[in-house]
This record gives sequence, structure tokens and C-alpha cells, in this order.
Amino acid sequence: MTQNDSWVLHVENLHKQYGDGCVRCAAYTGPSHNTSQCPYCQTVHACVAANLTIYQGEVLGIVGESGSGKSTLLRLIAGLLEPQAGQIRAASKPALVFQNPDHQLLLPSCSSELLLALPEGLGTSERRERVQAALAQVGLEGMAERPIHTLSGGQKQRLA
Repeated sequence: MTQNDSWVLHVENLHKQYGDGCVRCAAYTGPSHNTSQCPYCQTVHACVAANLTIYQGEVLGIVGESGSGKSTLLRLIAGLLEPQAGQIRAASKPALVFQNPDHQLLLPSCSSELLLALPEGLGTSERRERVQAALAQVGLEGMAERPIHTLSGGQKQRLA
């Protein structure tokens, strides 16, 4: 990708820690020490100087060991956590889809689930059109009134 391509997400120098930290943290945490937890103050440095740009049409996988900060990074991007430092810019509002969509889908039908995300004040026809468009966008057209419990796992993930 070139810099002229339009980005959809840009993360710059992102920092997130759990705990207050101490003067020794930098010397005892990080990749060279194979730990993100300071042995003195127990502060966990979950995300340190993260930089990332995702361009339109790219697919990205975030991989790492357990406890390496993958979930923290995604929660920061989605706005569920506040970083101590750094900047997150997104072309549209980021969202998380849980690994198990049954933990996210709460209502009985596809349309009732999608209606929760729509802004208040829309007329009935506008709401119906937006629900149909959202379902079509994820390959679930015609399933507005279908009970969620009858969807396959993949269909549930797309709806979530």
C-alpha cells in the first residue's frame, strides 16, 4: 500500500498500563525481559508504543502469546478503554465482535438486534430500510424476522 491509499485506522504511539507504575518499570519490562509486569510495583504494561495503520481493503490478523496485549489493543481501538498516551484515528466508528456471538446477541430476532444500534428519531420506514441494508451487507438479506437461535455460528458472527 502507498501513503496515497486511504487508511481506515491509524494508531500512533499508543500506551496503556494497568497500575500506577514506578521509576523501575522501564528497566524491568518489555520484549528484552519477556514480561510486561514490573516486579516491583506489579504494574502491567499491556500496550507500549503501538503503531498501526490499516488501509482500505486490507485484512489484518493480530497474533501473540496469551497476555501480550492483543485484547487491550482492540479494546483501546473500540473505545472501551482510555490510553495513557497516543492517538487513535478511525475513518468510522470501530466495533468489537466477540469470539462467541451468543455473548453479544441478546434479542430474539435479527431485526430487533439491529434496531438497537440505530439512532433515535428515525421513522419506521427509514429504520426498516437501514435494517435491510445492514442485513444485506453481511449476506443475511431476508432474515430480518428470523429467530437468532436458528442461525448458524457463522451467521451469528456476521450479525454480531
